[in-house]
Amino acid sequence: MGTWAEAHVPGLSSEEMDQYEALLNAETIDIFNYVTGKAEAPEAIKSPLLDRLQVGPVAAAAHTPLAGTRLQLARFTLDSLISNWRCVYGRG
Repeated sequence: MGTWAEAHVPGLSSEEMDQYEALLNAETIDIFNYVTGKAEAPEAIKSPLLDRLQVGPVAAAAHTPLAGTRLQLARFTLDSLISNWRCVYGRG
């Protein structure tokens, strides 16, 4: 998600930023499960932005032989990303 965020967050519209923030406010493991399709996202998080994430490289990485290791790394990365996001954008 960090690579995706670096490439896409600066160009997100205000509405997309709200959608992204709603996603990042979920628990880390839930974010991973929503993006990879392992769990259905609640209505408050379902959005075109989540749809974009679900077909990208973040979702694809969960279906490789190293998915367990990647899940641990993804949890750490997401925790760091969320913390940095909240500091930079003053939302939290």
